Amino acid sequence: MEGKWGKKLRVAQTSIREAINTLTAEGFVEKGSGKTASVTLLSPQNVAHIYQLRGVMEGLAARLVAERQADLSDLEQLLSDMKSAIECRNVRAFYQRDLRFHLLISEKSANPFLEQALRRVIVPLFAFVILRVHGNEEDPETWTRSLAQHRQMLEAMRSGDPFFAEQQVRNSIYKFFSITHELVECKPSADSTKSTVG
Repeated sequence: MEGKWGKKLRVAQTSIREAINTLTAEGFVEKGSGKTASVTLLSPQNVAHIYQLRGVMEGLAARLVAERQADLSDLEQLLSDMKSAIECRNVRAFYQRDLRFHLLISEKSANPFLEQALRRVIVPLFAFVILRVHGNEEDPETWTRSLAQHRQMLEAMRSGDPFFAEQQVRNSIYKFFSITHELVECKPSADSTKSTVG
C-alpha cells in the first residue's frame, strides 16, 4: 500500500508510512493485518462509548483546571469567536472554535497524558460529526444553545470549585451527546438542524 501511494503521489514510501502512522495516532485510520489501513468508521454504539469516556476525561480536565485556577481568557475569546461564527452562519468556523475550546481545556489541565487521550477521542469525533452534517444548513438556535452550554462550562471552571466544574462539564458533555446521538442514529437530511458535538 505504501509503495503504491508513494508512486501515485510521487513521494517516498517512508512519507506515506509516517502519514498513516499519524492518522492512526489521531484516530482517523485503523491499521489492519499486514500493510492494510482503513478509515475509522464510527457506529452509533462507538459514538456512545466515546461520549461516556469523554464525559469522564473532560470532567477530570475541568476539575484540574479549576484546582489550578488557570487563566481562562483564551477560552473566553473562543466563546466570542463562536458567537461571531453564529452571527455569520459560518459552520466551519464555529466547529473549529468548538473543537479548540475542548482541546484547550485538556491542555490547561497540565496533565499531558490526559491531554493526549482526550485529543485521541475528541478530534475524530468532531471530524465524524462534521462530515455527517456537511452541506446541511443549521438552525442558529442550535448553535446558540451550544454556546450557552459552553459558557456554563467556562463559568464552572472559573468558579474555583473543582468538583462543581467536573460535574458541570460532565453534564454538558452528556447533553451534547443526546443531540449528537440523534444525528448519528438518523443520517441527516436536507432539513436536519441538529449537529452539536460540543
